[in-house]
Amino acid sequence: MENLFEYLKANFVYKENSEEFVIRCGFCGDSVNPNSSHFYISKENPHSYHCKKCGASGILTEYVLEKFNMLDSAPDEVYTELLNNKRNYKRSKRFVNEKRRVKLEYNLGDPLGNDYNNKIAYLNNRLGINLSKDDCLKYKIITSIFGFMSLNPSVNKFIKTAYDKKREVIYHLEKNYIGFLTLENYIVFRTIEKEPKFRYYNLKIANNASKIYIPRSSIDISKSIEVILTEGIIDLIGVDKFVLNNYSNNTNRVLLSLNGADYYSTLIKFITTYGVIDPKILIFPDSDINTNYLIKQFQVAFSDFSIIINSKAKDYGRIKSEINPVKIFPQRRQNRLLI
Repeated sequence: MENLFEYLKANFVYKENSEEFVIRCGFCGDSVNPNSSHFYISKENPHSYHCKKCGASGILTEYVLEKFNMLDSAPDEVYTELLNNKRNYKRSKRFVNEKRRVKLEYNLGDPLGNDYNNKIAYLNNRLGINLSKDDCLKYKIITSIFGFMSLNPSVNKFIKTAYDKKREVIYHLEKNYIGFLTLENYIVFRTIEKEPKFRYYNLKIANNASKIYIPRSSIDISKSIEVILTEGIIDLIGVDKFVLNNYSNNTNRVLLSLNGADYYSTLIKFITTYGVIDPKILIFPDSDINTNYLIKQFQVAFSDFSIIINSKAKDYGRIKSEINPVKIFPQRRQNRLLI
């Protein structure tokens, strides 16, 4: 897109490096300092953008230049490049496990085939379900950290080195915690004890780790994507088992658990890291959340999002009879990023 970048250079104060071109954001107006820029445009096809000030993200199209009041004066060559960029993006298929970070594949073994079936029983009793082996593999459940280490030599080596002085922690996780493997090299452990010293423990199993928990390993970002957000992993399983089919039949779906992080920042991180464009968003928060603040956060960037709370209990980590989803913020406009 040589003509486009030359056009931008001629009309904006800019910075650039080998990977990105940086100008002031036309969506939020950027910062008060006129010499400060936060709108990053990737030089790599299909030329995604991300404002580090307001969170605007997407791919560069004629719509973006229109928002910057630059479309009418753009030469025909620039307009053609923008159209081709959109067409190339729509024809491309990229997957989560092909993106920037190194994502290792791990052997989960058989979560039901060890001496810790009391951990699976904890989930079954809490949710009123009967998890199968396929369920356990889908949700990336780890019932034995020692068993997982023995099946994955790289993890065994990393943990023995990183946690050499915290061996008692590993033994405690083996006995009293059930684990969930995140998208990138963390295991989020949840206690099954009634009065634990700590409810959760995040165990890093490799470098370049992220606590984003997503059960499936790949999505097709060239198609419409639906993102499901919950506060905890057990909430996510409850929503997946009891609620989702009532709201959508989209199979290109991402289940995403926050694990103590913020809803908005977690979603923005996921979108910008993996190049997801215009997702439909279903948020299933705990009922004690400040929904007005949540709505204001998401309205900055998204038009197609819904907030659905459980009117019968605080969260969705419950048996089916204790779940009554109520949509408190409905979708009202066309499925499109506002920024």
